[in-house]
Amino acid sequence: MLIVDLLISGPRLSLVAFGYLGKAFRILTLDVHGASVILAQLYSQKHKISFAQLVRDLPQINSVRIIPQLRDLEGIIWLARSGWLLMSTSLREEIQNWLRSRGVDLIVEPESSTRSQEATDGELPPEAQYYLTLGLEPYASTADVKRRYRELLKRYHPDKMRSADDNTKLDAEEETRQIIDAYRAILRMTANNATR
Repeated sequence: MLIVDLLISGPRLSLVAFGYLGKAFRILTLDVHGASVILAQLYSQKHKISFAQLVRDLPQINSVRIIPQLRDLEGIIWLARSGWLLMSTSLREEIQNWLRSRGVDLIVEPESSTRSQEATDGELPPEAQYYLTLGLEPYASTADVKRRYRELLKRYHPDKMRSADDNTKLDAEEETRQIIDAYRAILRMTANNATR
């Protein structure tokens, strides 16, 4: 019986282990400075921030490269179709607790500026936005797209968010829809390119 269990679960465990190894490698290669600047911006805003505002407010940061990297951090949600980046309540509380444990009592008031409410359609070509939705560099391989799609669906599927607050659940539902739409669009683009 033990041999049968190993034969059945062994390959699955190997795939899971390689998935975690890949995620660990991506986190090791994370642009820590750029990611921390974007996280600080998100934390200080107390709401979602547009991609256009990030590019405008942080010209020294390569946002196009860092946003796919942020996708590996739990609690960061990128709504590519609308161009918003947001931080979950649980991550915000975790950062706040970490700051308090170091003697920093940071009270953040939301900005009164309406710049973050600007539309961001047209900031990136649609093809690049589809890849960014999946947290990939534009024009990644089909195998990478399929792997990342499965990974993201496992993470953001609303059924995985049962204990989250209602806003986070709604954001996860929207994210899941955008992941599926981006995946289908990339598959259509690659199929169209293959027939040319």
